[in-house]
Amino acid sequence: ITWCRIMGLVCCIYVNHDAEAKYDKLVNQGVAPQFNEEEAQTCCQELKEEGQLESVDVNKLYFRLTDSSTLALSQGDITKWTGDAIVNAAKESLLGGRGVDGAIHRAAGSEMYKECQAIEAVEPGVRCPTGEARITGAGKLPVKHVIHTVGPIYNVAKSEAPELLANCYKNSLELANDHQLKSVAFSAIACGAYGYPLQEAAQVALESCQAHAGQVEVVEFVLFGDDAFMAWKHAAEQALEKHNIDMSTK
Repeated sequence: ITWCRIMGLVCCIYVNHDAEAKYDKLVNQGVAPQFNEEEAQTCCQELKEEGQLESVDVNKLYFRLTDSSTLALSQGDITKWTGDAIVNAAKESLLGGRGVDGAIHRAAGSEMYKECQAIEAVEPGVRCPTGEARITGAGKLPVKHVIHTVGPIYNVAKSEAPELLANCYKNSLELANDHQLKSVAFSAIACGAYGYPLQEAAQVALESCQAHAGQVEVVEFVLFGDDAFMAWKHAAEQALEKHNIDMSTK
């Protein structure tokens, strides 16, 4: 989904469907349409013809990540997300754990577990060192792949934590690009039991994603709870505000 398509769909909602209420909602979310009415209707018609009209969820927040990539922020269950790949906040063993890791393994089932088991260990009990990433099939999940990455334990890694966390996103996106994946969803890596502060983690995450998105068209963060969502929203508004686009020039 390109930025133009997202903005076009937003404008379509604004022009054609309960305009005042939905426009106010979108403005409050920071996604205000910048087409005039004629341009919006033209773009809507193109979206309808191409079957793209239902592809953007107005309950999400959208930002321009790079010239060719869009950042989406949402709240929900990452195991229900549909796209090319989700990123698992894994343990170094890759054999499941608590939190998001456990939920993804339970939803994916034994097929993905066996693929993880088959990954060669680099040392006893370690199939994926902290900051690195591995890719498997997705088992029963509604995506093509699961990318597994291991975040740093904040109080243990200390001064190395930002670099290690940035590498989680970098290496995950490099795998996504290597496999020609166009949409990838992350959770808030290392922010649960590993104790990484939300605001700091959000800043590291967005900077690394912006630097390494490559040809991935949609990078989405599926966040659990209001605190995480607001931390990512604040970081995106600060880091990506310079990417506002005047669509009338397109």
